[in-house]
Amino acid sequence: MAETVWKKAQIQIRHYDMKKHELDVDIHQYPEAMQNTVCLFMDEDGLVRTEARKKMVAKGNKSLSILEKLLESEVIQVRWESVKAMEEIADRTSIDTFIRLMEHDPESDVREVATHGLARFGKIGIVPLLEKLIQGRKHSFLYETAALTFRKLGDEYQKSHPAIHELVDALLSSEVPDETVPNLAEKVLRQIDPYR
Repeated sequence: MAETVWKKAQIQIRHYDMKKHELDVDIHQYPEAMQNTVCLFMDEDGLVRTEARKKMVAKGNKSLSILEKLLESEVIQVRWESVKAMEEIADRTSIDTFIRLMEHDPESDVREVATHGLARFGKIGIVPLLEKLIQGRKHSFLYETAALTFRKLGDEYQKSHPAIHELVDALLSSEVPDETVPNLAEKVLRQIDPYR
C-alpha cells in the first residue's frame, strides 16, 4: 500500500513541480529531490503527506535545514508535517526549535507535536524548557505546552521529581502570582540537576 501511495506521489511531483511557486517559503537552494518531496506536504491526501514525511525522516539530520525553513510557512499542514518529521528524526539540535514552536506557533496541533518532540529527549529536552520558564516571561502558549510536555514524561519521571506536579498545576492555573512559575521551575531544575 505504501508503495502504491508513493508511486501516486511520484506522479504528483510533476504536478507540484509546477506548483512550487505556491509554496510560501523559498526552498530553491535545496536539492530538487527534497523540494519535490516537501511540496507533497501540501497534498490533500494524508497518505501522500505521510509518505513524503517518511522520505524526509529517512534522510535524517540532512533534512533538518529544509524542515526548519518550512516552519516559516503560513500553511498549517506544511508546518505540522515539518515539525512531525523533526520529532521523528529526534536530533538534539531541534530542541530549541521545539521550544520556539511551543511558545509562538499559533496552531495548537503544531505546538502539540513540538511537545512530543521535546518530551522525547527527557532531561536533555526539559532543562532548556525550565530555563525558559525561569526567565519569567509569561506566555500562555508556553505555559500550556510546558505542562503538556511534563505530563508526557510519564509517572515514573514525575515521581522521582515531585516538584513537577506543583509546576504543572501552576502552569495551568490562571491565578498564580507571576513569580510562582519561575520559582517552581528553578525548584524542578535543582531536583533534576542538583549540580547546576
